[in-house]
Formats: sequence, structure tokens, C-alpha cells
Amino acid sequence: MPLNREAQTMADNAHTLRGIDYKAAFPFVHLFRGFRLAIDPSKLVLALGALLLLYLGGRALDAIWPNEHRAGTGEIEAYDRSTGDFSVHRKRAAADRVEDLKSEFLSIGKTEERPTVRKLISERKRLRDEQITRENDAYSKIADKTPAVRDEHERQLQRINATYSAHAERASSLAGEGLFMHFLTHQVHQVDALAESAASLNLPMAAESLRQFFFVAPAWAITQHPVYFTLLFALLILLMAICGGAITRIAAVQVARDEKISVRQALRFSTGKVLSFIFAPLIPIIIILAIAVVLGVLSMFMSVPYIGGIWSIVIGALFFLALLAGLVMTLTALGLIGGGHLMYPTIAVEGSDSFDAVSRSFSYMYARPWQLVFYTLVALVYGAITYLFVRFFIYLLLLLTHGAVGMFMWGNAADGRPLMDTLWPAPPHFMNLSYGINFSALNGGHSVGAALISFWVYLTISLLGAYAISLYYSSSTVIYYLMRKEVDATGMDEVYLEPGDDEFADAGTATDAAASSDPAAPIDSGTPTSMPASTASSAESSSPLSSPSTISSPVVERGPDKLADTLPGSGSTAT
Repeated sequence: MPLNREAQTMADNAHTLRGIDYKAAFPFVHLFRGFRLAIDPSKLVLALGALLLLYLGGRALDAIWPNEHRAGTGEIEAYDRSTGDFSVHRKRAAADRVEDLKSEFLSIGKTEERPTVRKLISERKRLRDEQITRENDAYSKIADKTPAVRDEHERQLQRINATYSAHAERASSLAGEGLFMHFLTHQVHQVDALAESAASLNLPMAAESLRQFFFVAPAWAITQHPVYFTLLFALLILLMAICGGAITRIAAVQVARDEKISVRQALRFSTGKVLSFIFAPLIPIIIILAIAVVLGVLSMFMSVPYIGGIWSIVIGALFFLALLAGLVMTLTALGLIGGGHLMYPTIAVEGSDSFDAVSRSFSYMYARPWQLVFYTLVALVYGAITYLFVRFFIYLLLLLTHGAVGMFMWGNAADGRPLMDTLWPAPPHFMNLSYGINFSALNGGHSVGAALISFWVYLTISLLGAYAISLYYSSSTVIYYLMRKEVDATGMDEVYLEPGDDEFADAGTATDAAASSDPAAPIDSGTPTSMPASTASSAESSSPLSSPSTISSPVVERGPDKLADTLPGSGSTAT
């Protein structure tokens, strides 16, 4: 009957849905590998090493740089709000700090024509010691030292020390802040603000944090302190080229092959291509600056007497060329902003140079701009959530450690606070992990102990920055693989391997040899590894696997879970 015949036909054509390949259906889920990629110990060690070297270099520059160039409180924010010549504001702020120092000296009955913070703190310390001596002498003359008298004596000593600490802190603020520490504090604050706003999907606040991080702070650095920050940024670029390049290289092999290379191999790769890593982000900047300088020099002649008028006519007639030059600068700037994070992954994945990095990153950005924006936003939101999780993890670690270490401690420091809280104040909130030490309230041994505790605590806190760096390079690598697959139709399992990567070359050779020595061995649910050539085309339509092919090139390798891409009829070939 017709109904039975139709039902039989439907039964014959029925297929069983075994599962959904979410990574194929929704490629952006690859970005959720970012956390596991970023917490890899090798990457964290490389990122932490870069941070420590940058910190040491920055503090060394702060130590040798003249004091008159130190930054005032909130100087970067003031620069962002400024509408006129900010150098005038800086000079006025520096003069105000000198006047405030003189006022501080006058408050203790001293007159200083060339006041310094060191002298002021020394005077305050001398006055504190005199007050403590007088208080101790008065206490020693009391015959009946009752508990109430002893308590009052202790409270008086604590008040003296607390007053000195407040004056010393005030004096230190008048000294200004080292340029590196001021810049670092501002940038860390922006990263925290970006994480909070991105995790809460507050895109306007996230955009403002990005603007402050990538544009405002660097502009302040280069325009107000060009020599200092040229040296610092040169160190930063070198460290990122070596350590950031190594992190990206490890991530590139992990994403493609689910394998890890050693730190030594990664550093060998990044140092071998250090010039490519250095110049990849600089080439677009150099292009923009070169075009701008040419336009500026040609336009300068309009101000020259006698020939300025004639030259203005020439410039006016050919001004469309200036607009074309502006178009080139704009496209280059947008390419750098939108695709700059793909440059390091290009070199790490393809083993290419800086020119190829610029070419591919710009090509992918302009070929699929909205897809790149989408992947970047997903990585940003996901990364912000994981960043806050890691920050909370470190906060909980420090809080529990603080409670355990101080569980059975007793006694107070000279400022009246519990000794443990003076040696190491507990973090008040997971968004505020840093702290200061009141060394004036501690004796010699306790001061050394507090300094050593501070070293280990801040090394632990630095792991948060190391994670952020590792996450940035790891996520950028995944985005590069996704964009390459979309634009070039290249599988995510293809990665450049150097001849020195012996363990991978040996593993690949052994696998190929085993497969060729046993052609009847099954691959995936009993599918034969070889078949007659006459039936190859029909087999392709019925099975995702046909016959293994040997990748002859030692440069590009494919992951073991993507073997089908290397087989005849798969639609892609090894390059």
C-alpha cells in the first residue's frame, strides 16, 4: 500500500545522528582553549621572565634618571584631560612640589633653599627619635608603673610612630614617582578595568580602557619623555620578540598538533627570528611615519618667503596625491590596529618573516573584518572572565596563607598594628592585591623579613601579569588559525616545523612507516587503509577516510586527529 511503501522508503533512508562536531559548526569555540593554553607552565615561565627583566630595567632607569623628570600624581590622566601645552603643566606641577617641600621644612622650623625629600624624611626621623627619647625618660622616672601607666606609655609611642609614618608618606608623595612605575601602575589599572568591563559586557568602558592602554599612555610617554621611553620601549620590544615569540611558537604547535615543544626549542625559534618579531609591528608604523614626513617636508616650502605662494599653487593642484597618501596611512593604521595581534602568530605558525606577517595580518583583516572582530571580542570577553578568575585564585591563595602564617603570632608593631599586618597586610579585596610596608614601625630583623615576604608575595602576584601575557599570545594564535582557515582554506593542523624539532620528525616518520608496513590495518571503524584505484572515487563519498598519503615535506605537519585532510580527495594538500 502507498503508506507502507512510503514508510519503508523513509526507514531505508534513515540516518542515525551520532553527534555534532561543535568545533566545525561553531569555529569560535576553539577560543575556549585559551585558558588551558595560557596556564601552561612553559609559557608562564617565559612571560614571568619577561616581566621581571622589564621591571628590573625600568627600576634601573628610574634610579639613574634625574629627579626633575619624575612624574606627578595622576600625570597621565592630567595629560589626557589637557587641552594646551602639557609641558607647561608639568613644569608648574614640579615647581609646586618644590614649594610644598619648603613648606614642610618650615613646619618643623627649618629653611631650605634646595629642599629634598631625603633631607625632609631625615629631619622627621630625628624629631621622632627625640620625642621617643623624651617619652622613655619620662616613663623611667615614674615610680609606680601600673598597668594603666604602661598602656598609656605604649599608646604614646604608637602615636609618635604613626605621626612620623604619616609625615614620611606625605614627603614621599612630594618626590614624585619614577616614570616606569607611574607608567606601569597606569597600565595595570587599565588592564584591570578592561577585564571588569569586558566580563560585564560594558563595551564603552572596555573601549575606554583600550584607548587609555594603547593610545593615551604611549602618547604621554613619547611626547613628554621621549628619551626615557625610547630606551624602555626598545627593551620591551626586544623582550616581547624573544619571550612573546617563544610563547606564540609553543601555542602554535600545541593548537595544531596537541604536542608541546620545549622552552629551549621555542627560544631557539624566537631568537632565530628575533628581527622578524621586532620589525613586524614596526613596519606599519615606519610606513605611516615615512609618508607623514614626506608630506610635511613638501608642505614646509609653502612657508618659505618668495616661493611660498607658487608652491602653494603646486600643492593645491596636486593635493589629491596628499589625500591618497592619507588613505594609505589610514589603511595601514587600521590594519595595524585590527590585525596587529596576528603578526606574531603568522611568524610562529608559518615560519615566515616580518613582511609576510604584515601581509597576512592585513589580508585577513580586510578579507574578513567582521569575522576577525567577532573572534577578537569573544577572546576578549572569555579572556576577561578567566583573568578575573586567576586574580581571585591568587587573592584566595594570599588570604589563606596570610591567615595561616599569622594564626599564632602575637604582639604589635611600633605603629600599634598587629605584627603580622605590619609585616604583610592582608589583601583587602581581590581587585587590590598590592600593599605597602611601614618599615619605620619595624625593627631591623622584622624589616628584612618583611622585605623577603614582599619579594615572594609580589612574585606570586606577578603570575597574574604572566597569565595575561600568555593568554594574549595564545588567544591570538588561535584567532590566526581560524582566520587562515576562513580566508585560505588551510587546515588548523598545518604548522611549520623546523628540522631541529627532532621528536616530532621522528614521531611522524615512525607513524608513516608503521602505516605503510601494514596496509590492511584499520583506521577508524574498520575502514581499510588502501583500496584499488578504480574504487577510490566511490569510496570518498561513502567514507571520510580513503587511503593514507605520506607527507613528503618536513616543514608542514598535520595533527594526528586531522589525518583525513592529508588523504586523496580531502580537498587540501600539505604545503
